[in-house]
Amino acid sequence: MILSCILVFNLLVLYSFLVSKKHLHLFEILVYFFTFSFLLQDFVAIIWVNLGLVEVTEKIDLYWGVVFNRMILFPILQVWFLNLYANAESWVRKLFLFVIYDAVLVVVIGLTARLGLIKLIHWNLGGAAIYWTVSLLLGIWMRKGFLKLLYAEVKC
Repeated sequence: MILSCILVFNLLVLYSFLVSKKHLHLFEILVYFFTFSFLLQDFVAIIWVNLGLVEVTEKIDLYWGVVFNRMILFPILQVWFLNLYANAESWVRKLFLFVIYDAVLVVVIGLTARLGLIKLIHWNLGGAAIYWTVSLLLGIWMRKGFLKLLYAEVKC
């Protein structure tokens, strides 16, 4: 039951992103998606597996829910943030988007723990908030560097 709810939620978020208006180029979306996915997998490998700060459930169907969240939901939410951030004009709106998306990502981790998919051993939601903040800031930094590179190519 939980797996089907997670799968439906992931597909709804993916579909919503696909039909929403894009302010990023397809190449940018792919680069950001794969970069965020790669960073999240490394983070999970270090924090969850090597340090043992988070335990994943032993039930195979619940484990697939964790995998769907890591592979689809989190990277899509981060790319969606960058898409909206690219359209935001004022710094107030950008800050508001940043805080909202950071909170949404932390709440998803909290819900994952609450539903029993993961067990937070020596890890808390504050650590998750720090990770998502750094990850979103890295995405903003990558976007600025990517735009600088594109503008340099256009001027040549």
